[in-house]
Amino acid sequence: MKVTNTQEGFLAALILACSSMLAHADGFDKTYQALEGDFNGDGHTDFHIQGDGGIVLIFGEISIPITLPTDVQEFVLLQDPNTQTFTSIPVSGSMNPNDWNPSTVELIVRDINFDGVRDLLVRNVEEVVPGADDQIIIADSDLRNLPVQVTALELAWSWDALTTSGVKKHSKRWTE
Repeated sequence: MKVTNTQEGFLAALILACSSMLAHADGFDKTYQALEGDFNGDGHTDFHIQGDGGIVLIFGEISIPITLPTDVQEFVLLQDPNTQTFTSIPVSGSMNPNDWNPSTVELIVRDINFDGVRDLLVRNVEEVVPGADDQIIIADSDLRNLPVQVTALELAWSWDALTTSGVKKHSKRWTE
Protein backbone atom coordinates (compact mmCIF):
# COMPACT_ATOMS: atom_id res chain seq x y z
CA MET A 1 0.00 0.00 0.00
CA LYS A 2 1.36 3.38 -0.98
CA VAL A 3 1.11 6.21 1.60
CA THR A 4 0.40 9.60 0.03
CA ASN A 5 1.59 12.96 1.37
CA THR A 6 -1.94 13.66 2.57
CA GLN A 7 -2.02 10.41 4.51
CA GLU A 8 1.48 11.00 5.91
CA GLY A 9 0.45 14.46 7.12
CA PHE A 10 -2.71 13.10 8.70
CA LEU A 11 -0.80 10.31 10.46
CA ALA A 12 1.79 12.80 11.71
CA ALA A 13 -0.97 15.07 13.09
CA LEU A 14 -2.64 12.11 14.79
CA ILE A 15 0.61 10.93 16.38
CA LEU A 16 1.48 14.47 17.52
CA ALA A 17 -1.95 15.04 19.06
CA CYS A 18 -1.96 11.73 20.89
CA SER A 19 1.61 12.04 22.13
CA SER A 20 0.97 15.53 23.52
CA MET A 21 -2.03 14.17 25.41
CA LEU A 22 0.08 11.35 26.85
CA ALA A 23 3.03 13.57 27.76
CA HIS A 24 1.29 15.69 30.38
CA ALA A 25 1.49 15.07 34.10
CA ASP A 26 -1.10 12.77 35.63
CA GLY A 27 -4.21 13.85 37.51
CA PHE A 28 -6.61 16.70 36.96
CA ASP A 29 -6.14 19.27 34.20
CA LYS A 30 -7.80 22.52 33.13
CA THR A 31 -10.48 20.72 31.08
CA TYR A 32 -12.37 19.67 34.22
CA GLN A 33 -15.56 21.55 34.99
CA ALA A 34 -18.02 21.64 37.86
CA LEU A 35 -21.75 21.30 37.41
CA GLU A 36 -24.26 21.62 40.23
CA GLY A 37 -27.48 19.78 40.82
CA ASP A 38 -29.16 17.37 43.21
CA PHE A 39 -27.73 13.89 42.63
CA ASN A 40 -29.73 11.95 45.20
CA GLY A 41 -32.96 13.97 45.36
CA ASP A 42 -32.46 15.16 48.96
CA GLY A 43 -32.97 18.84 48.04
CA HIS A 44 -29.29 19.77 48.63
CA THR A 45 -26.72 20.87 46.07
CA ASP A 46 -24.12 18.35 44.92
CA PHE A 47 -21.33 18.90 42.39
CA HIS A 48 -20.60 16.82 39.30
CA ILE A 49 -16.91 17.08 38.40
CA GLN A 50 -16.04 15.96 34.89
CA GLY A 51 -13.18 16.32 32.46
CA ASP A 52 -13.22 16.75 28.72
CA GLY A 53 -10.94 14.20 27.13
CA GLY A 54 -12.02 15.15 23.63
CA ILE A 55 -9.82 16.53 20.90
CA VAL A 56 -10.61 17.22 17.27
CA LEU A 57 -8.05 16.64 14.57
CA ILE A 58 -8.52 18.87 11.55
CA PHE A 59 -6.61 18.02 8.44
CA GLY A 60 -7.71 19.85 5.34
CA GLU A 61 -11.40 19.12 4.84
CA ILE A 62 -11.40 16.26 7.35
CA SER A 63 -12.16 16.71 11.05
CA ILE A 64 -12.08 13.72 13.34
CA PRO A 65 -13.29 13.93 16.96
CA ILE A 66 -11.36 11.65 19.27
CA THR A 67 -12.34 11.03 22.87
CA LEU A 68 -9.47 10.12 25.16
CA PRO A 69 -10.11 8.96 28.72
CA THR A 70 -9.47 11.55 31.41
CA ASP A 71 -6.92 10.83 34.13
CA VAL A 72 -9.49 11.12 36.94
CA GLN A 73 -12.84 9.42 36.52
CA GLU A 74 -15.82 11.78 36.57
CA PHE A 75 -17.51 11.83 39.95
CA VAL A 76 -20.11 13.52 42.12
CA LEU A 77 -19.25 15.44 45.28
CA LEU A 78 -22.23 14.35 47.35
CA GLN A 79 -23.13 16.81 50.11
CA ASP A 80 -23.90 15.73 53.66
CA PRO A 81 -26.46 18.44 54.54
CA ASN A 82 -25.90 17.98 58.28
CA THR A 83 -22.19 18.83 58.13
CA GLN A 84 -21.85 20.61 54.74
CA THR A 85 -19.04 18.16 53.93
CA PHE A 86 -18.67 16.20 50.70
CA THR A 87 -17.86 12.64 49.65
CA SER A 88 -16.82 11.56 46.16
CA ILE A 89 -18.98 8.87 44.58
CA PRO A 90 -19.01 7.42 41.06
CA VAL A 91 -21.43 8.79 38.49
CA SER A 92 -24.34 6.43 37.91
CA GLY A 93 -25.70 5.61 34.48
CA SER A 94 -29.08 7.05 35.45
CA MET A 95 -27.71 10.55 35.99
CA ASN A 96 -29.16 13.00 33.49
CA PRO A 97 -26.61 15.70 32.52
CA ASN A 98 -29.48 18.02 31.54
CA ASP A 99 -30.46 18.22 35.23
CA TRP A 100 -27.11 19.85 36.05
CA ASN A 101 -26.11 23.48 35.50
CA PRO A 102 -22.65 25.02 35.24
CA SER A 103 -21.47 25.91 38.73
CA THR A 104 -19.95 29.17 39.92
CA VAL A 105 -17.34 27.33 41.99
CA GLU A 106 -13.79 27.72 40.73
CA LEU A 107 -11.61 24.69 39.97
CA ILE A 108 -7.87 25.18 40.47
CA VAL A 109 -5.42 22.50 39.39
CA ARG A 110 -2.37 22.05 41.67
CA ASP A 111 -0.24 19.21 42.99
CA ILE A 112 -1.31 19.72 46.60
CA ASN A 113 0.47 16.78 48.23
CA PHE A 114 3.62 16.84 46.05
CA ASP A 115 3.21 13.30 44.75
CA GLY A 116 3.59 14.30 41.09
CA VAL A 117 -0.16 13.95 40.41
CA ARG A 118 -2.24 17.11 39.93
CA ASP A 119 -5.03 17.56 42.47
CA LEU A 120 -8.00 19.92 42.50
CA LEU A 121 -9.04 22.81 44.71
CA VAL A 122 -12.74 23.67 44.59
CA ARG A 123 -13.02 27.31 45.60
CA ASN A 124 -16.03 29.51 46.44
CA VAL A 125 -18.11 26.53 47.61
CA GLU A 126 -19.77 28.68 50.31
CA GLU A 127 -21.33 30.85 47.59
CA VAL A 128 -23.29 27.79 46.43
CA VAL A 129 -23.60 25.82 49.69
CA PRO A 130 -23.86 28.24 52.66
CA GLY A 131 -21.63 27.12 55.52
CA ALA A 132 -19.53 24.75 53.39
CA ASP A 133 -15.77 25.10 53.12
CA ASP A 134 -13.72 25.01 49.95
CA GLN A 135 -12.64 21.46 49.09
CA ILE A 136 -9.30 19.81 48.35
CA ILE A 137 -9.62 16.77 46.09
CA ILE A 138 -6.61 14.46 45.97
CA ALA A 139 -6.24 12.50 42.72
CA ASP A 140 -5.25 8.84 42.74
CA SER A 141 -1.86 8.02 41.24
CA ASP A 142 -3.56 5.06 39.52
CA LEU A 143 -5.17 6.69 36.54
CA ARG A 144 -8.86 6.50 35.67
CA ASN A 145 -9.91 6.08 39.32
CA LEU A 146 -12.02 8.20 41.61
CA PRO A 147 -10.20 10.70 43.84
CA VAL A 148 -8.64 9.12 46.91
CA GLN A 149 -9.55 11.91 49.32
CA VAL A 150 -11.89 14.88 49.67
CA THR A 151 -11.01 17.29 52.47
CA ALA A 152 -12.54 20.58 53.56
CA LEU A 153 -10.23 23.58 53.40
CA GLU A 154 -11.25 26.07 56.05
CA LEU A 155 -11.88 29.44 54.45
CA ALA A 156 -10.24 31.33 57.27
CA TRP A 157 -7.26 30.45 59.38
CA SER A 158 -5.53 32.14 62.23
CA TRP A 159 -2.04 33.52 61.87
CA ASP A 160 -1.37 33.17 65.64
CA ALA A 161 1.93 31.41 65.07
CA LEU A 162 3.18 34.29 62.94
CA THR A 163 2.32 37.13 65.31
CA THR A 164 5.73 36.90 66.96
CA SER A 165 7.42 37.52 63.60
CA GLY A 166 5.71 40.84 63.04
CA VAL A 167 2.64 39.66 61.11
CA LYS A 168 -0.55 40.99 62.68
CA LYS A 169 -3.07 38.46 63.87
CA HIS A 170 -5.93 38.20 61.39
CA SER A 171 -7.99 35.82 59.34
CA LYS A 172 -7.44 35.65 55.63
CA ARG A 173 -9.44 34.01 52.87
CA TRP A 174 -7.46 31.40 50.96
CA THR A 175 -6.16 32.73 47.65
CA GLU A 176 -4.43 31.13 44.71
